[in-house]
Amino acid sequence: MKLLTLLRASFLSMTLLLISPMAFSNIEVDALKLFAWLESKYSDVLGVPKFADSVSKTQGYTYRYYPDSGIYLALYGDQVYGIGGALGEDLISVGTIENFVAKSVTDISNIKFTSRAATCSYFVAKNVAVVKDLSNDNFLAAKLDVRVAADGTCKFLSNSLPNHDVGGIGINFVVPVLAKPSRYKVSASPKQAAVVSALSPTRTDAIFLNGAPLKSLEPTCFSSSEENILCTDADQSWRYDPRSSAANITLDAHLGHTDGTGLYHYHGGPAALFDQFPGTDSPVIGFAADGFPIYGSYFTDTSGILRSAKSSYSLKPGSRPAGIDEPGKSYDGTFVDDYEYIAGSGDLDECNGMTLAGQYGYFVTNAYPWVVGCLMGTPNDSFYKTLDEVSLPQTRMSNYSSYDTKELLSAAVVVSEHARDRKRDIKVFVWPVGSASREATSEDREYMAFTPHFVTMSDAKIENLLAEMLNWIDTSCPNMNSNARAEESIRLRYLLENGGDAATLAVPCYSAGMGLVAATSESDFSTLKYIVAHETYHGIQQDLEIEACRDRREANEPNNSRWLAEGTADYVAKSVLEKMDGGPSLEQRILKDAYLDYQAGETQMSTRQGSAALLLMVKRGDLDERIILDGSMFWKCETLDVYNDNNPIISNAKSSWFMIDEDTSTSPVTYKFNGDALTR
Repeated sequence: MKLLTLLRASFLSMTLLLISPMAFSNIEVDALKLFAWLESKYSDVLGVPKFADSVSKTQGYTYRYYPDSGIYLALYGDQVYGIGGALGEDLISVGTIENFVAKSVTDISNIKFTSRAATCSYFVAKNVAVVKDLSNDNFLAAKLDVRVAADGTCKFLSNSLPNHDVGGIGINFVVPVLAKPSRYKVSASPKQAAVVSALSPTRTDAIFLNGAPLKSLEPTCFSSSEENILCTDADQSWRYDPRSSAANITLDAHLGHTDGTGLYHYHGGPAALFDQFPGTDSPVIGFAADGFPIYGSYFTDTSGILRSAKSSYSLKPGSRPAGIDEPGKSYDGTFVDDYEYIAGSGDLDECNGMTLAGQYGYFVTNAYPWVVGCLMGTPNDSFYKTLDEVSLPQTRMSNYSSYDTKELLSAAVVVSEHARDRKRDIKVFVWPVGSASREATSEDREYMAFTPHFVTMSDAKIENLLAEMLNWIDTSCPNMNSNARAEESIRLRYLLENGGDAATLAVPCYSAGMGLVAATSESDFSTLKYIVAHETYHGIQQDLEIEACRDRREANEPNNSRWLAEGTADYVAKSVLEKMDGGPSLEQRILKDAYLDYQAGETQMSTRQGSAALLLMVKRGDLDERIILDGSMFWKCETLDVYNDNNPIISNAKSSWFMIDEDTSTSPVTYKFNGDALTR
């Protein structure tokens, strides 16, 4: 059956009204952004959509129908397609979503999943979370980027950290939890194989939608000569079940722990990912290595009763053999071999799955095999441990202030994950200072202590913070020459010992970013989050890494590079505050600040003026917001070669950014560009 026929049929029955973005995965949110953008550009071709605030779904496609033209626009993961009407009955590939709009970045810290979509293309997203290792009080930034590749597989790019706190008081993993970047591929259209695939200790079994992997098997087996031995042979007898206390491994409350590399992984289905007292069937919480979905525990049976799925495995009766290298004693669940599959004794098959409404999937159970007992389809090669890990830049924070580290790091992570093709690691350092103490001298300005403040940290804390900063430089910039390193050390010490108010991104070696943010005693939390987000944005500017661009920029001042950099950082930081704190929209935040600055006589192109100029270009349709949000405006030397004063769009925005009207008849007061600004 042709896709066009499927789209027409499903359109009548599968329209999803967008009530709350939190009820959906990012694919619906991004699809609506995409369709709105295309409609604004090609309204004469598409016509008016049937439902302006909704999307429809079928067979992995998220789409919208335009009855005037007979055209369907469809999104399959990241891939954008058109079909019908003047486009004909053959699917036309238009490109990826990031050719048109920036993918949403969503903070999924501690959320439970709700969608039951069984196709991985519906979970395309950029998700982040900030979690705490309760064993050592360290904060970690989790990230998961789900994409659809040209071959139709879904790529899960993850640093393997979950979206919930890990460890616990008194829980000491063998190695502390570390970010371990990895890449898994999942089939978007899995099929059952002729023969099931047994679990293997050399293969990861699944990737959950929070980015953390599932490894069902424990790599140790019983030996009579010692407590246990390493067993990499999948068929080796008497392998310990990791959920057994005799396995001698420490699991946290989420059934997770680390391996010898610091990789956090689960040995069961984490209850934190789905509702434990649901009113409806459990959602999809991940995908197995063969591409089939993993559901939570609950389903509606043939009697209409909502209940947890029951495993079909039971303990074997009697006792184990007691020969050489055989443990003897009763079958009690210590070993995987203690269980046997009894068809029909529960709801699930030997792989711990079943088919409901035509869809096969695995279920989390409270009994062995816990999540998957084998794989019904063919596992993708990417799930084998021998493959190389992918490199994913990390975002870290060291916070010496009293403000909440989790929220500050969240602001930084959301900004950094907006970036396309980001290359740098970023670490943001936050420390407290008191009120302003004196006028800045030329020496202060040389060392970036633009407004010296009273020092509030003890000498010991200053030394600790300085040591952390220099360690970051040494780790990130191993080839930095000794003179440059010494100069950086002197500058940072001066900054800390003189109460410097640095809120800037230092670039000690251009391959890593170092955010320096002093929290003054007058700073409120929203302002501090804004500053952290603003400075982190500079860390995703790729032009900072290109020496030729830096030299040209400095040799050809004045140019637009500075206000473009500060304006885009302001634009993105305010969008982050809107998401984190609620309140005024991004547009209102930008326009209000620009209006007040202009009324105060601050007309020189800088941060707020630049942000307003950028917004004006977006409102006019002269500039894609995407290149602001994802940092691609700063690829190569484009701030010099494209966004210069010879560009009429730029010169026009610079001369009309301040044409803003204040409407005092509304509550709260609102701001908008006037007609002259929008048509000039």
